Amino acid sequence: MPKFEVRLYNPYPTKHPVGKLVRDGKVLPDDFFDEIKKDNNLEPELGELFAHVKTIANGYRLPKNAFRILDLGKLKYTVYEVKSSHLRLYLFQDKAHIIVIGGKKGDQEDDLEKLKSIIKEYTQVNTK
Repeated sequence: MPKFEVRLYNPYPTKHPVGKLVRDGKVLPDDFFDEIKKDNNLEPELGELFAHVKTIANGYRLPKNAFRILDLGKLKYTVYEVKSSHLRLYLFQDKAHIIVIGGKKGDQEDDLEKLKSIIKEYTQVNTK
């Protein structure tokens, strides 16, 4: 059974905490962040995504072209997608707004399957 924790990630003050999901010591969204930071074309969109997360964590809504609630079937948590032109961040809310993974627009189908699997694991571990 994997071990999960939430590492708080608040580079800016927000009304509700923001965290990154850690599974077995690995911070899940960090590989995505590192990959995008190396791409001069996509790196500015990462700042846009973080601005959207900050807005949500402060209790405000965003337009559908920047934010949406995902219907991924029967999951314990409500899942959100924060988006820019080419990038996506996937979050859910437990004790914080938890960033699970990031992805590129063209990889959404695979990313959503991965996301569902991770959230199901997290739910199993945290509902004992």
